[in-house]
Amino acid sequence: MNKKFFITACILFCLSSLIFGQSTLVNKYLTAANTEYSVRNNEKAYTYINIVLDQYEEDTVPDNALLLAEAIYFDYLSDVKKTENVEAFQDIQRNLINYEYLASDRLNKQLNSVTNFFLEKSKAEEAALAQKNAEKAAVAAAKASAEVTASAAAEATAKATTEAISAANEEIIKRFENISQEQLKQNQELQTSQREMLGNMLSEIQDSNQESSKKTTSLIVILLCIAGFLVLIVSVVVVVTIKMGKRQQELFTETLRVVSEMQRIPLEAADSLRLADVYSGMRAIEDAGRPRQKVNTDFEEKEVDDKLRAELRELATACEKEGLKIDKATKRKNNSKNVAEMVFKIAQHMGLGEYKSMLYFCASMVYDIGFLRIDPNLMEAESLTEEQKYQIRSHVRAGSAMLDFVPEKFRPVFLEATLMHHENLDGSGYPDGLVGQQIPPIARMIRLVESFIAQISKRNYRGIFDKETALEELRKHPEWYDQEIVDVLDKLI
Repeated sequence: MNKKFFITACILFCLSSLIFGQSTLVNKYLTAANTEYSVRNNEKAYTYINIVLDQYEEDTVPDNALLLAEAIYFDYLSDVKKTENVEAFQDIQRNLINYEYLASDRLNKQLNSVTNFFLEKSKAEEAALAQKNAEKAAVAAAKASAEVTASAAAEATAKATTEAISAANEEIIKRFENISQEQLKQNQELQTSQREMLGNMLSEIQDSNQESSKKTTSLIVILLCIAGFLVLIVSVVVVVTIKMGKRQQELFTETLRVVSEMQRIPLEAADSLRLADVYSGMRAIEDAGRPRQKVNTDFEEKEVDDKLRAELRELATACEKEGLKIDKATKRKNNSKNVAEMVFKIAQHMGLGEYKSMLYFCASMVYDIGFLRIDPNLMEAESLTEEQKYQIRSHVRAGSAMLDFVPEKFRPVFLEATLMHHENLDGSGYPDGLVGQQIPPIARMIRLVESFIAQISKRNYRGIFDKETALEELRKHPEWYDQEIVDVLDKLI
């Protein structure tokens, strides 16, 4: 027995040391990131904050780490833009895909600004390269033109030489007309020889000029082909760059969708935490001997005068304060206000008067007040035991006992909201398995609106639905949701 106890103690000690050591290391890097950021060393701060973010799952990152990471990424993007560091910018893009929860309005604007800067820089470099290639082609063309001019000059010189030799020969003939026939014959032979030599020279010069002209023409054609090929390559690079940019944006969007789909589970799994039969007895025992709250499910519309309106405003202020506490406990930012505002709009659209609509608005802000008595750690658990599910469901009973701040004349509607907002039309809900019209309008509205907001909001058990898909999911379950209210919600959004 002592041996088992000793081994167990050692294991617990090692685990606690490991967890404490990891926590200490994370805090060390978080402090280092904050220190480097404070002295404007954004590159090191960026490295340290990434190490910190890698230690957490998305929904467990502390708020201080999120705020510091967003600020570091924002300033580091400015540094990357100033230094024109493309590799660092690409690294930031990759990390923002991994840590997409860092995205904020100003960070997205900064990212778009830096992206546009690098695109403009790329375009400018490509334009400069094209200009440089065009200048080279122009120089080559000018050189070729000069060679052609030189060839023409050589041909003109040869022609002038020929004319000069001919003139000289004619002069010689005139001078020696009186010479003897033999000398004349010799002169004629010499003249013939000279003409042949001159003809050979001219032939060689012409052949050389023709060959040079062909080479020049070929060189010009080659240079023009090279220039055209370079222009074609530049055009292709520009088009490919633009397409790659669009493709990267599409891939980024697709990545976000895939991440959402990977985490998504069916609506039934997210929306039903039904108790096993073993706990039905526990609820019966819990309710035994306790008088049920009498709920007024049908109250008359009243004319709202200045006094009643002031009372309702005071009630709304008190409910708003409690709603903030509930949202903090359940980690659902602005959930109370969002549900209350949508219920208010539905009530008005369905023809309810100012009195009922205002009471529905106030009650919808505190319908989950029972969660203030539930262990907050249960709200973050990835999986729940049947007993934990039972504890969570007990919030509807607990909430009915936490309405002392509500005046007695308004309390019946609040009891309907807190006790019955998890009842389903087919009787499969809780705590009492009410059916159809046994469920009051306020409870039916909250049941539907809460599910709708949960589907379009980020939760740790699934991804995000768009509004149209969320409505389709609600229509798939007429056994749970009042379809008349679904139709009203469809018109409102």
